[in-house]
Amino acid sequence: MSDPFKNFTKAADLPPVVLLAGDEDYLMERYTRHLSEVGVPKDMRDFNFDTLYCPESGAKRIIEIARSFPMMAEKRVLVVKDIQKLPAADVTALASYSQQANPSTCMILLYRSGDLRHKVVRDLRKHVYIVECKKLYENQALAWLETELGDRGRKVERDAVSLLLMQVGTNLRDLMNEVEKLLLFVDEDKPITATEVAAVAGFRKEYTIFSLQNAIGERDLKQAFEIYDRIRHGTPLQVMLFQIAKYLTNLLIAKGFSAGPNDGELAKLTKTHPYFVKELHRHKRMYSDSELENALENVRQVDYISKTYPVQEAFIVQQLFTHIMRGFSAQRLPFSPKK
Repeated sequence: MSDPFKNFTKAADLPPVVLLAGDEDYLMERYTRHLSEVGVPKDMRDFNFDTLYCPESGAKRIIEIARSFPMMAEKRVLVVKDIQKLPAADVTALASYSQQANPSTCMILLYRSGDLRHKVVRDLRKHVYIVECKKLYENQALAWLETELGDRGRKVERDAVSLLLMQVGTNLRDLMNEVEKLLLFVDEDKPITATEVAAVAGFRKEYTIFSLQNAIGERDLKQAFEIYDRIRHGTPLQVMLFQIAKYLTNLLIAKGFSAGPNDGELAKLTKTHPYFVKELHRHKRMYSDSELENALENVRQVDYISKTYPVQEAFIVQQLFTHIMRGFSAQRLPFSPKK
């Protein structure tokens, strides 16, 4: 994914009206910063740079500033945030302005809805320079990160980028926070590898479903309770149960593999990053086959109970963790059918 403003290097390159549309805030802020820095020197900002917020500022005020000429500079930059909050008549007025826009002003419109098919921006989009700033899919984020690091003169292994995405997700702000840590941690003359990613970035230092899986794998009941308490309000119970069942199933699958030569096949079969296959091997030794099968039955029963009975989530989850790690039968769960 290339930078659409990479070749905009001087004020004369800037279009009169730019529309940044989408829900990826990091890209919108980055492009806005780049255009502003190219358009107006820092020592001229007081006279030639303005930021307006909608709907507090309407079309009349926006156009009034846009039509004014820069003072002792080639360009004026005007950033207008949240135009999706403007009434339709004001957006129509901006569309009319954009047909004969002041060439000495670069007006940057931020449209956070991102739906360019909406009738409110249908006329506006005909006469402006549009860049969509959508959330990236995983393959797009992977390519974007590789390009970003390459532009900084840093080498990175594809495996490392893949692992970083698995740990952090595709939110670019979160990814760049982790990248900055990696750039400080890894010497400039060395490539960034999966080992550095695992050591520095991602979920290992956070309370997430992944660290909860790790606690279950280690049979660390106290740690599992603590992690659950931290993530319970942001993680739906059914999502948590699905991830736990998936991890327990992967441990059962790993029982059929010896560590070493078949790790690649195990990683593919369990859809686990190769770097973490060693954890599957370690955790599978913490449970017998029958204990893992029993643990999965406990998860199934808790899923059924949570959907059927008026039971407190925290209580039934604590019961689940206790049953899994102490090897208790699912029949001992509250509301479970007794044979």
